[in-house]
Amino acid sequence: MCLNSPVTPKILEWVAGNSNLRILDLAWCPGVRLPWRELKRLRRLSDLDVSDSPFDDADLKAAVQFSKLRTLTAYYSDLTPASWPVVLRWPSLRSFWGSTEMSGHEEPEGLPETTQLKKFVALNARTEWFERLLSRYPHVKIFQM
Repeated sequence: MCLNSPVTPKILEWVAGNSNLRILDLAWCPGVRLPWRELKRLRRLSDLDVSDSPFDDADLKAAVQFSKLRTLTAYYSDLTPASWPVVLRWPSLRSFWGSTEMSGHEEPEGLPETTQLKKFVALNARTEWFERLLSRYPHVKIFQM
């Protein structure tokens, strides 16, 4: 399901009523806080796309609590490099799409020794910083688009 018009908390609650939903693409306005706990109702949800949205570090922490995603697409979002430990510790996540906002000057603190992540896709971003960060995880493949 692709909802490119501004999603409100009520719309996400309505969407969560469809427990068979596997893929969800959301966009919302800055300042809106979506009730990520609703993802818990979407037991089959495997892919979430929050690209080009105000999805931030706090949203990510909430999404991890309430979902077992395999793919998170979050390029052009408000995530920061501080979210890498959360991404890398997410037990079900296998594929993550991000962009320049997820890179920085220094390596984030608290990176795990291992990760279940298999693929990172850098969209319109140079991969050097991501390659340095992810070099400790040789099974994680990095792609540039």
